[in-house]
Amino acid sequence: MADDKRKEFVLSAVLDAVSTAESRDAFFMQLAADADGAMRAFLEDESTMVFQATVSGGAVRSSNVVSFDTASTCQVVLTKLRAGALRLADIPANVAVTSMSHSPVSALYHQLHSIYGP
Repeated sequence: MADDKRKEFVLSAVLDAVSTAESRDAFFMQLAADADGAMRAFLEDESTMVFQATVSGGAVRSSNVVSFDTASTCQVVLTKLRAGALRLADIPANVAVTSMSHSPVSALYHQLHSIYGP
């Protein structure tokens, strides 16, 4: 998957949402290795609609199932808006990116506060 623009998009979306300057390189190496195959499945598998990255401590885990880990620092979920392998033409219009810090309730509060709060 060298020079795969789709993979670059996923990596950038996740790293921009969850990493600090100090953690970016380490998180990049963990995600790019794709040890569990979650990113490959998201990019290539027609039935895989979700890619989730969860940061907990100094590690980032990825999966193709959305789960809310209350012990995590933050999470990013990418969702395909159409079934099928992710095409370059689908990016960014047909990929929804959602990020959450701490718990889903806390994330909802902060999103609503940033929209409606002073």
